[in-house]
Amino acid sequence: LPRKGPLGTAWRAAHVERRLARSEISAADIATTVDEILRFPDVPLSLRVSAYLLLGVARIYSRKVVYLLAVSNETWEKVK
Repeated sequence: LPRKGPLGTAWRAAHVERRLARSEISAADIATTVDEILRFPDVPLSLRVSAYLLLGVARIYSRKVVYLLAVSNETWEKVK
């Protein structure tokens, strides 16, 4: 798996989630990452590797939702 790129980010999110920067999480594209997992070009992925990559995607999505909630709450407080 390439270290840089969507699959590398998903792999790191699955294994060392706390070491991902907010900018890496924000830049991650969920749809592209899932498409690459499903259509990995070189060799078929084992079930274990696919599971770790999808776990990473789920963790990235979760952190994106938390960031969105924080921004929306901050905006809501400014509007009040």
